[in-house]
Amino acid sequence: MKPYELFVVVQPGLIPFACQELEALGYQHLQLKDGGIFLTGHLSTLIRLNLVCRTVSRVLITLGRFTATCFASLEHRLAALPWQEYLTQQSVCIHTVSYGSKLYHERAVSDRLLSTLSGLLGRPVTEIGSPDAPNTQLIVLHIKHDEVTVRLDSTGAHLHKRGYGLYKDTAPLRSTVAAALLLQTGWLTRHRHLHDPMCGSGTIVLEAALLAVRTPHSAFRTFAFQAWKCFQPEIFTRLETALLAARISHPEVDIKASDLSARAIAITQKNLALAGVDTLISTQVKPVSELVLDKKALVLTNPPWGKRLTNASTEAWLRPLQHAATRGHEVYILMPADRITAPLHPYKEELRLVIGGRDIILLKLKG
Repeated sequence: MKPYELFVVVQPGLIPFACQELEALGYQHLQLKDGGIFLTGHLSTLIRLNLVCRTVSRVLITLGRFTATCFASLEHRLAALPWQEYLTQQSVCIHTVSYGSKLYHERAVSDRLLSTLSGLLGRPVTEIGSPDAPNTQLIVLHIKHDEVTVRLDSTGAHLHKRGYGLYKDTAPLRSTVAAALLLQTGWLTRHRHLHDPMCGSGTIVLEAALLAVRTPHSAFRTFAFQAWKCFQPEIFTRLETALLAARISHPEVDIKASDLSARAIAITQKNLALAGVDTLISTQVKPVSELVLDKKALVLTNPPWGKRLTNASTEAWLRPLQHAATRGHEVYILMPADRITAPLHPYKEELRLVIGGRDIILLKLKG
């Protein structure tokens, strides 16, 4: 089978980390675009990316490109694509974006694709609203100046849905973002001692443990490519077996999670058990004011935003973190830009992201 053009979908702000992961896997000639990264690879490539990459959202393949200026030419060109190699009994989720083109009605374009697929496959093809629904194939149609690009998602549920975090606290951090924060701090390569004193549902410490253990995503979830007719399970088994053999069962790390909320710690403990890393992380119900750090500990935390993050509460948890920074600890805090006020301890901006429509900064307190 000829190589695929792959488009690795990446959340804004995380592209440098995704590039770092891809280059570490040996992939070169990466082309950076808005929203992701282009590269060329085979079925084994897209399988490996889905199994390993921790800052990536989805991996798409390009099924075809063509020019279409009317619905007749659109339907004709869509029917010529090799859908039968990929679709069996899946439902579909269609995302169509069009601009500067004669085929500007996105819903009508999606309807033409749906009817074309039903005719080719000889069955009614059901359209689902969410690409994360089970047994659903996401199809992306991108039309720009009458040039149509058709892509298939190989991932299924968004990759931040690792498959183990069934219990959540309020507005949990995405695992992909947590992985990027850990990579930014260099925790695993330099410190290996980590403490999150406002752990919430435990996303940061969970991701840290799984990075240390080198657990592939397939340990907890399945992928859209596994339902493709052209899927070769022997390739998947070979890659997964090699990754599982390379796992480090007892990594030399020291990870601690604490939180003022007993409910948050209970949720964290459940998630740790689901991910199979409960023996690697110690948990404790404790306010930040009682923070005690090991000599080598790095602090990385995502304080609760919104109503709980009042000026008074911010001062209460910030003071011990500032004290830790003056004692030589590396202290990283993820905060909304609009909540960073003048009295804040001197800091360095490490990373800027947009999360939930808010400008978010990873800052490092200066000693």
